[in-house]
Amino acid sequence: MPTIIADSAQVSPRAKLGPGTVVMPQAAVNIGSDIGTGCIINTGASVDHDCRLGSCVHIAPGAHVGGHVTIGERSWIGIGSSVRNGIDIGSDVMVGAGAAVVSNLPDGCRAVGVPAKAQD
Repeated sequence: MPTIIADSAQVSPRAKLGPGTVVMPQAAVNIGSDIGTGCIINTGASVDHDCRLGSCVHIAPGAHVGGHVTIGERSWIGIGSSVRNGIDIGSDVMVGAGAAVVSNLPDGCRAVGVPAKAQD
């Protein structure tokens, strides 16, 4: 399964990308990040230093993930959202468009708003 990196994307040579991961145009993956299998770092999104993304994570267009963030498998970070440094996001989490994640999110929740709050 190939890993695909757009010509205009920037991926640190000290980042690790799993098989089948796609890094779209104008996206950035910074030093020390470990991206799982089958992830999408979409157009204009950024994953800062020392992040850990599980398999099948989608970082939507224009979303920004701060440093030292962990995101569990199959989670989705919505378009234009932001995740503060040092946050842990569980597996199967959906973060809504434009949300600002400033606290940890448990497995299986949906989180929306500024600041993002987990919904039942």
